[in-house]
Amino acid sequence: MTNLENFETNKQKLLDDDLFYNAEYKLDFLDKHKTKTQDFNFYYRLFINVKEKEESLGRDMYDFSRRDIEDVVSGMHPSTSSAAAKIIAMIKRYLTHAAQDGEKSSNIVHQVGKLTDMANSFLPSNPKFYVSEAELQLLEDSCMNPQDAFIFRAIFEGVLGAEMTELRNLKMSDIDIHQNLVSINIADYNKNRTIRVTERFIDMAVKAYEQKVYILNNGEDVSENFMRANTEYELEDSGYIMKKSHIGRMIKDAPITTPTLYKRFNNIKAFQSFETIDKYYLKFNNIYKSGAIWYGARYIEEKQIAIKKLTDDHMKEVARHVKNVYQDLPVDIKKIVNVENIEELYVEKGKIIS
Repeated sequence: MTNLENFETNKQKLLDDDLFYNAEYKLDFLDKHKTKTQDFNFYYRLFINVKEKEESLGRDMYDFSRRDIEDVVSGMHPSTSSAAAKIIAMIKRYLTHAAQDGEKSSNIVHQVGKLTDMANSFLPSNPKFYVSEAELQLLEDSCMNPQDAFIFRAIFEGVLGAEMTELRNLKMSDIDIHQNLVSINIADYNKNRTIRVTERFIDMAVKAYEQKVYILNNGEDVSENFMRANTEYELEDSGYIMKKSHIGRMIKDAPITTPTLYKRFNNIKAFQSFETIDKYYLKFNNIYKSGAIWYGARYIEEKQIAIKKLTDDHMKEVARHVKNVYQDLPVDIKKIVNVENIEELYVEKGKIIS
């Protein structure tokens, strides 16, 4: 179930669960923006992320000062100036909506609009967006739940889709464990394909599928109020690799929901830290792009092309090879799968070590 599907079917539950600060107003706002899925998903995540700050200040984001809004933009950790500008524009739209409703004066709207001119100031000085395969293994090995570890591996090797459609719908029957092949086979989906994966992928998929009980908070001792008083729950056997719990209302034999995957993913980030990984940029899309870089590096290694002899034609060939698997990459793949990123993650003493 996607964020939008969850919203449409569980509005009262979202209100009861206190997912957002000033939830009734925000749910009304989301209802007016549900026709544009991308905008809806942005606001859904924004309202979750900003809730802690709203609670600490005791007021809705539409009552924030300019400095408070700057903190929100920085806290979203934009990786480019255009991303920062988009965050500012989306927040401004929410503030404008509140002003039109009489909840807020228009003065702060004008002030926030000026932040677009300083979008670059919200960028990190030396961010690390991508992880190597070795770093990914550290992440996977830190997960108490095979279910959580497989999220990282599947995305890294190209199983993602919009709102994690491919990962959510992946079944054990889609995997040929003898040939190391995965079939993305979803009804009415235009990116169905068969991809070759690693032995590690197969092993982790089997362990995730066989997991019966999910351990909360990655096994860490935390306040009972943090999530739930209990420490584990049973998982539903439905044929899907990523399994739902038996807690709460659920549609039987349906895929796991997008919000549940986000929650599991974020819990790993909350309870683990690594010297070489910047958790602020450890996002689904960045793991996916990291996998594309790794896949490109492996292809160059297999073709035995020296890194210093790579030409534009070589990289175009690499891009075509990568795009066959990582179909959700931007059109301009070379901004991601390029010599600079391959060298940073996989080159030692002039040779590719993938």
